[in-house]
Amino acid sequence: MRIAEEEREVKEKLEIYRRLKDIGILGEEQRLEWADAMARIRTARELPDLRYRVERQQPLKTVPGKPANVEFYASRMQVVLALLHEGDLLHFLGDLRASGNAYYAVRSCSLARTGQPAAISGLSPRLRAECEIDLITILDRAAKA
Repeated sequence: MRIAEEEREVKEKLEIYRRLKDIGILGEEQRLEWADAMARIRTARELPDLRYRVERQQPLKTVPGKPANVEFYASRMQVVLALLHEGDLLHFLGDLRASGNAYYAVRSCSLARTGQPAAISGLSPRLRAECEIDLITILDRAAKA
């Protein structure tokens, strides 16, 4: 029974590992894919202004019980968005998370009115969002390429 339990546990952990690998969290950071995802989201959501900057990758503090060969890294991304309404920010964050290539952990987001009057002939952004998001990747040095 103990062998069957250990076998089940290994299968569960292997499935988690495969899912992480499939969505691009495992391995080196994928900056080009991040840039492509930002461009796709901007186009799909018709965001009038989307600017971002990704800082250099930094190691995260380790946690007790983590495997010796596994390291966690984060690249901080600052994002500035012009928005028509608050829902645009929620859709942007959802699309970013769904894009894969990292685990996207939102550190903070602030939302403010731009102070611009409503446009008569068309829509103009009246909100501005500034967010800090950690792009987290996991490097498994024991994994075979």
